[in-house]
Amino acid sequence: MTTDNAAAPATAPAPAPAAGGAAEPAANSIGGFDIVAKYRSILAASPELTKPVAGIEALIALLESIQSSTIMETLKIIRQQAKHLIASVENPRPLEAGTDLFIHTVLAALKEDGAGSFDAIRERLLKSGRSFADGTIAARNRIAAKCWRVVTPGSCILTHGASRAVTTLLLRAAAERGPGTFKVVYVWEPLRAEECRRVVSTLEGAGIPVAVIGFMAVANVLAKRRPVNKIIVGAEVITQNHGILSRMGTYLLAREAKVNRPQIPFHVAVETHKFSRGIVWDQSHLGFHQDVLDFGAGGQGMTAGSEDAVDWTDATHITSLLTEDGEKHLGYVTEELIRIYNNLLPIKDDYLDM
Repeated sequence: MTTDNAAAPATAPAPAPAAGGAAEPAANSIGGFDIVAKYRSILAASPELTKPVAGIEALIALLESIQSSTIMETLKIIRQQAKHLIASVENPRPLEAGTDLFIHTVLAALKEDGAGSFDAIRERLLKSGRSFADGTIAARNRIAAKCWRVVTPGSCILTHGASRAVTTLLLRAAAERGPGTFKVVYVWEPLRAEECRRVVSTLEGAGIPVAVIGFMAVANVLAKRRPVNKIIVGAEVITQNHGILSRMGTYLLAREAKVNRPQIPFHVAVETHKFSRGIVWDQSHLGFHQDVLDFGAGGQGMTAGSEDAVDWTDATHITSLLTEDGEKHLGYVTEELIRIYNNLLPIKDDYLDM
């Protein structure tokens, strides 16, 4: 199950320039409030949060600290700080999705109830923002409640990573079906051994039989047709063209599932707050620089930065989405984006200045 966030140290040093030469923006605090430091401290204190939700929580904390005197000034600060936060991370896609959605929610709240004093409007914005954040945090539990029946009695699910949405779904299925009623094949990643142990221990603790394999064994195991009959993974982002950015190795699983005969269903457990107006077309155009090759590693293997690497899985490999609204076809992404934003305009570099 793919990881949907990686915790950052609470007191992390200033980030190094992004690969490709893009330098970290200069410190841009507002009245002593550092949104990048806040975002990192939120992830460190609550590693169960996804990156979009942590970004939303940081924006709410910003909203609480702003001492501006007008709504327009407040919105300008929120937009500027959101851009600053996005620029501080190597993979901006999850934060783009979260901040885009939050700012739209704030604007919608203003349109619905823009009358009254600034203080009263500000309090309503905070209440609306907090309610929105609480809903996104609870999303994975709703996914489990709506979609646990995808795990049928006697089935065997293959997964990898540490997606909380997938883990929660499997635990709910075990609670509903009973211990030992289905099995899991877990793909182990040596770079994340401790994380893998934690996931396997959690699943086995719920009475789920788990077999561990390496990536080199995936094709062989799937080709046997049994025991694996479904693959369920998580995602960091799902774009408007219905593909996913997820833990490196996800595409390999999806490709093997598609070429297998018979094909193996490939499901993505994903919270709707990860739906993004951004677009990705292929592995070479992710929208940010990523390089997992280190020719100077001296035989030490992949670099530490590879732990957070992602890859792109296009829509042709995905069977369905497991969301808090139930199991959905891929067109549901388009439907939701139109419902929320009233358009499908892709996120641009300057979208927060609009």
